Amino acid sequence: MTHDDVRAVFADAVPEIWDGVIEIMAIAGVPGEHLKVGLRSRESWLDPVGATMGMGGRRILPILQRIGGVIDLTAWPEALEARLAGALRPCFATIEPGDPIRLHDVTYGYAAVAPEDVDARVALHVRLAGELLGVALEQVGPARAQPGGLG
Repeated sequence: MTHDDVRAVFADAVPEIWDGVIEIMAIAGVPGEHLKVGLRSRESWLDPVGATMGMGGRRILPILQRIGGVIDLTAWPEALEARLAGALRPCFATIEPGDPIRLHDVTYGYAAVAPEDVDARVALHVRLAGELLGVALEQVGPARAQPGGLG
């Protein structure tokens, strides 16, 4: 299954995607394993993630059955830092730009600052978040995150 196939599955299950009210801005990962999907609504009153999930998961469950694996949905706000914070969820469920993971704008991209002994799940979310946003995203420990420590 390709990312275009994933888009088609979402459009079949979510009328707002089919109609173009909700846009799939980016997809990262491997269908059937783990995907992150960035969603944006053309209507300010419509939550793209909630509408795609549906009441009680009625919309996302058939999508999961067809695609398989894990699918993380994230909103696609204008600010890159806010998109990055959302893309790193659910691993960093409380992240806001600057806390608890500091997002450093550096010449080659961004750095997600996390404990040095993070597990593979965190590393996967960091990799997929970078892929979703099209930015270089490096996972670094707190020591390298100090001023002058990146680069």
